[in-house]
Formats: sequence, structure tokens, C-alpha cells
Amino acid sequence: MSALAPMAAAGAVVAVLAVVVRPDHPRPDRRRPVPATAAPGAAPGSAFRAVPAWFARRAVDADLAPVERWWTGARLAVACAALGGWRVGGPTASVVAGLGAAGAGVVVLAALGHRREDRLVRSVPEALDAVARACRAGASVHQALRGLAQVDVGPAGPLLAEVATRVDRGRSLDGALADLVAAHPVPPVRLAAVALLVGAETGAAPARAVDGVAATLRDHAALDREAQALATQAKASVAVLVLAPVGFGALAVAGDPRVATFLFREPAGMACLAVGLVLDALGAWWMHRLVRRRR
Repeated sequence: MSALAPMAAAGAVVAVLAVVVRPDHPRPDRRRPVPATAAPGAAPGSAFRAVPAWFARRAVDADLAPVERWWTGARLAVACAALGGWRVGGPTASVVAGLGAAGAGVVVLAALGHRREDRLVRSVPEALDAVARACRAGASVHQALRGLAQVDVGPAGPLLAEVATRVDRGRSLDGALADLVAAHPVPPVRLAAVALLVGAETGAAPARAVDGVAATLRDHAALDREAQALATQAKASVAVLVLAPVGFGALAVAGDPRVATFLFREPAGMACLAVGLVLDALGAWWMHRLVRRRR
């Protein structure tokens, strides 16, 4: 069998593992342009230092900084894995090891992704509480939003304070809140924007509307935490069942050179490797579907 078969099978396993490990959180808007960045001092257009936009987006979502250093480390890890695979089993092992290292990086980014958005979502109720307190003290919604710059309520505070700043510069409150929702298209931000807009336009007891939305968001957050806790054991079992064959195969290859020679240099061995990886990927996909249906 051609060496392309193990390559394709390994790519399938990587893709499925990225889906299995990925947390079920609201996805931010991926259409936001994130230009490729370069490390300080790097020559313009440097192929080694330039960070692709997709990696920069995921690293920012995962709060990995500096992005350039993480990108360099990821490339070095893939190169070392490929060289190690070449030493163990030749070209086929090098390709499989390189794809595995790249896939591991994708899985890590997927697992750590959305941490920034998660902190924003958790801080929205606290920010709304601060707005409600200011409104009960006699402030308008605009004044309450401006006051968030002076209190520590998490990531949502500066974002909502920026809404007031844009209004001061001539932007309508409706437009400023729409910009906020466009930049962070998650349900808690949308609900908060609606509550603030209704409170500002009606002028009748805005604190009550804001308090109601904050309570609703806390209830939703509690339900999400409970659902994630119930699904944690099932997801861990899926990860173990999927990774166990790969780990056993790696140990067998490392412990017996004859196994490496058979799997990576002989057609029958490459066929067995490809079939095993494909079956492992199909099993991961099937178990992931079962877990999703039972959440």
C-alpha cells in the first residue's frame, strides 16, 4: 500500500480527536480578520517568524501569549517528532509522527480554546449587577456603563465601558451595543445588550430589567456547568478508548525494532496501520456522537 494511506488515516484521526476533545462552548465569530503577526525584530515576510491567522486566532482565544513564541515552539515540536519518526521507521514513520505532533497541537488549542470568551461570559452577570446598582442609585444606563471603567467586574466591565465611550463620541447606544455583539456573538452578551437597550429606551425601572437578565444568565451558567460535569466522565472514557491503541502501538514500536520495520516499511504493515487508524477514527466519531446525544 502506498505511504499516502497511513498519512490520510492519521489525518482522519487528528480531525476526529480535535472534535472529540473540543469543549462545547459558544464559538466566537471566526470571520473577524486577524492579520498574521511577526515576532519583534523579524524581517518582513519572514516565513519562519510569521504566524498564520488561524493560529493567531486560536492562540488568542486560548490566552496563549506571546503568540510568536508558541508558534515557533509548535513548529520545532513537529520537526523533532518527524526527525524522531524518521530515525525509528523511515519516511512513513516520519510522516505519521509529524502529523501526530501537529494533531496534538491542534487538539491542545481546541481544548484550551474559548478561555477568553468563557471569562467574558462568566463576568457578564457581575457587570450587569454593577449597572443595576448604579441605576438604583439614580444613574442612567449610559452613566452606569461609564462607571464600569472604575470597578473590577471582569472582562465584561471594560467592554461595556467602551460602549459608553463610543456613545460619548457620537455613536448611538443601539449602534455601540450592536458593535459589541458583533465582536462577541455569544448569547450572554446578546441578552445583556438587549436588556441595556430596553432599559435605556424605556427609562422605566432599568435596574429591574438588568437584574432579571443577570439572574437568567446565572441560571443558564449553572445548567451549563451541570451538563459539562455529567458529560466529563463520558468524554474522558472516549479519549482513553481512542488514545489507548495509539499509545500501545507507540510503545510496541519503541520496544521492538521489528514492529517498526513491519508497520512502516512493509506493504502489509502499512496496510494494517492504515486500517487500524481508520477504525480508531470511526470509533472516536461514533462514541462522540453517542455522548452528544446523551447530554
